[in-house]
Amino acid sequence: MSRPSSVLWSSCGTLVGVKDRQCLSCGRLYPGMWGFAHLLRKVGDDMGFAALVMWACGALFLACLAVNPEGVQTSGLTSFLSPSIESLFLFGASGAVPVFAARWLDPLKPERADHVLVALGCLVLSLLSIGFSVVYGLELFRS
Repeated sequence: MSRPSSVLWSSCGTLVGVKDRQCLSCGRLYPGMWGFAHLLRKVGDDMGFAALVMWACGALFLACLAVNPEGVQTSGLTSFLSPSIESLFLFGASGAVPVFAARWLDPLKPERADHVLVALGCLVLSLLSIGFSVVYGLELFRS
């Protein structure tokens, strides 16, 4: 397959050569990306990242089901084909149940040192989130 000699430059919508140093319309450098722009355009705007994430999530879901097939829930409309809690714990579940039921954030009874580190990390991230929210709110009120 031969490379095209010109491409449509997405910035200004003009036809430019793949080996041009600068676009004559908008002035941007290397608009044809040395002839590789059409290959990147075939991959897509997100470079296949969205498809990779979707396939990885599907594979993790099937792996959670395969780890404990007896625990797969088949009753109820909202919990149909849900993995068991044990398999979700095994794959690193997050949320209120694994964090608080496993007593990860109980500051009075830290069983292990990593529990204290997780609690400290949650506290720091919460304070950072509050700080960023306050700064953003002040910026909104100023303008």
